[in-house]
Amino acid sequence: MKWLNEIQHRVVAKIQVERLERHKWPENEFIEMVGKYISQTPGIGHLVGWAINRAYEAAIKQKT
Repeated sequence: MKWLNEIQHRVVAKIQVERLERHKWPENEFIEMVGKYISQTPGIGHLVGWAINRAYEAAIKQKT
């Protein structure tokens, strides 16, 4: 549960950075960070991928 919470915070932060264009946060750094959290709890990778995609889709819909 701890790692899911950390991932959730990072996704929210990444969306905010992208929307407000406050600074650069390269995709590869974000993916690497999330990958480290996923490695702490094997078996959640597919769920995390799905959740991140849904969050981005929701953010894009709100923007348009």
